[in-house]
Amino acid sequence: MVRTCIGDRSELEGKTIGEIAIDDRLGMRVIAVRRKGKWVYSPSDSYTLEKGDVIIAKGYTQGKELLLEMAKGEKCEV
Repeated sequence: MVRTCIGDRSELEGKTIGEIAIDDRLGMRVIAVRRKGKWVYSPSDSYTLEKGDVIIAKGYTQGKELLLEMAKGEKCEV
């Protein structure tokens, strides 16, 4: 399981979960997103990620590292 934030230079910002194909590319599944203090559980493929979003995902260890790199959010508050 991994928790990260969508940072300033993230390639994930403005893209939907379906567009970035986290499941297929990384072997990770987004289980929740927190935006402006509110949680969205099991977000759909059409959910668009924004800067500052906190993502919680689970899956393979290799996918975890790639997701952290793509998000470019070192620290985040939940």
